[in-house]
Amino acid sequence: MTKHKNGFNMEQTQNLEFNRLIEKDDGSYMVFIDENHQEHVMKMTDYDDNGERHFILEPDD
Repeated sequence: MTKHKNGFNMEQTQNLEFNRLIEKDDGSYMVFIDENHQEHVMKMTDYDDNGERHFILEPDD
């Protein structure tokens, strides 16, 4: 999987396709595939004050 340090810009995220959901002890992760067949991992946050969940970019270990 591709490691990221600074996150995606909007131009990069438009070309991602959902691949799979991974459940780990520390949370839920969504894996996306880009046009170059590289994997990008985003972690699902806990629910916020508005009852919504968001995704944050997580480098894989």
